Amino acid sequence: MKLTMRIEYTPRDLRQRLEAGQGVINEELVGSLTTMREKVTAVATKFAPVDRRGLRTSLQPGRTDTYTTTDVARKRALVGSKLPYAAVHEFGRDDGWWPPRQPIRDWVYRNRRKFGVGGGKAGQREVDRIAYLVRRKIARRGIKGKHYLQRALESIFPAFARRALQQAAEAILKRLGLK
Repeated sequence: MKLTMRIEYTPRDLRQRLEAGQGVINEELVGSLTTMREKVTAVATKFAPVDRRGLRTSLQPGRTDTYTTTDVARKRALVGSKLPYAAVHEFGRDDGWWPPRQPIRDWVYRNRRKFGVGGGKAGQREVDRIAYLVRRKIARRGIKGKHYLQRALESIFPAFARRALQQAAEAILKRLGLK
């Protein structure tokens, strides 16, 4: 013979509290996403490739917003850069097409000492030649992505998510009067 006993205790106004709590839940989630967005930005600046620190200084936390897909509200926090080459550093670039000339030439010129290039007209011709070779190599082989934003998210997400969910749950229970 099997005996099962089930005891439930729910406050009478639990349904009202939960319905009222939807706004609280949204507030807590947006707050957590905003904090996470700022932390990812800070860590990504350390992982971003360096050349004049342009990419690192251009990384900015974007907006935290809500969007709806198939009647499900979703929250997202954006982090990124407006630099045209930021996506290339993050995701890489396929082979088969030539990159723009001027940015590569500017990069070679800034790093001409690494290539052993001097000044004057001969140095300018050498910069042009090296820029051509770099562009050709990129066109033939592509560029492997550095995944600096992905690595930043992966490095902070497990600990941050656990802590953020814990804090959000406590705040929600407290504001609903259940704790």
